[in-house]
This record gives sequence, C-alpha cells and structure tokens, in this order.
Amino acid sequence: MRPITDASVSSPVKGATHDPAALYRVELDHGLTLGNATYRVAHLRQLAAGDIFDAQEAAERVVETRTGLAMVLSPSAFGRELLGRQVARLEDEDGQVHSGPLSRAELARLNPADLERLQARADSLDAVAALSLAEGADARGRADQGGGGADRGHGFPGAAGGPDVPGGLRHAAAPAFPHAAGAASENGGEGR
Repeated sequence: MRPITDASVSSPVKGATHDPAALYRVELDHGLTLGNATYRVAHLRQLAAGDIFDAQEAAERVVETRTGLAMVLSPSAFGRELLGRQVARLEDEDGQVHSGPLSRAELARLNPADLERLQARADSLDAVAALSLAEGADARGRADQGGGGADRGHGFPGAAGGPDVPGGLRHAAAPAFPHAAGAASENGGEGR
C-alpha cells in the first residue's frame, strides 16, 4: 500500500478500525461532470461482503478453453466494479448529490489523476479492513492453525480451493480485497 501524503485525501490513522457505516471524503481536482453538475467531492465507503460477491459476478465471463468452458474473472473488471461500488455519493460545490455506486461509464469519464486518488483511498480503506480481519483471526487463535484465511477458499464456489461451479464450469478465484492486494490487470500487469 502506498502512503497517501496529499492533504485532500484523508487517510486512516494507525489503529483505525473497520467501520462499515463511515464515509471517507476524497476531493477531486478535475471533478466528474454528469449532466449540468461537476462533482468535485467523492465519499467512499468500506466494502461489505455483498459488494464483493456482486462485483465478482459482474466481472465474470464464460470462455472456451482446451478442456471445455470455464468461468473466468477479469481482475481489472473486478477492481473497477469494486471501486464503483465504494463510491457512496458525489457532491458538487452547490451541495447537489449524485448517489453511488458509479457505473463503469461514469468511472471511465474521470480524469486519470482523480481516478488515482479514488484508487489510493480505496487501497487505504481495504488495507484497514484486511488488517481488522487479520487481527480478528489472531484474536481467535486461527491465524497460523489452518482454520481459515483468504487463501483457503472457505468452500465458496469460485474461491481458491472451492468447488467447481455447477454445469461443468470451472471458476477462477479472486482476492477478497484486490485494492490492498494489488489486483493484476487483464493483460498480466501489476496493480491497478
């Protein structure tokens, strides 16, 4: 996770906890124009499990392979879907509000510098959530005892080590918090 040093992007402080109800303000230098309004402030929220499930489903596609049909997940599409869902709302200077989540088309209209700000903040939020989960597992004594963890799959279809999806489709796995893990792009690049 890269540190956020820009004062216009508030960053979780050491000891911050996962708060699913909290909104985190990100100022956009260029803003996002939708209709007659230019929104210069985004409010992000932490992801819930349902957001991850929905984003994963939206980023899946069926492809034909040498061994048959397979369900694959595009890491870059998954990251976009998650980021769009983390935007709770946008605000303009007059207080007009555009409710989230943002669609792929709306995200695509962002200036690259503003997109980077949103991604950096999402990385920070995901790191806090991942740390909170790790601390919870440690407290329960499961961290090193093989009783769970992101790489074990938890038996969910499509998770690492999970069962195949019905209908003869295999499913590729995705990290629970790709912002924090640095999701790879579709063409094999690193991070987003």
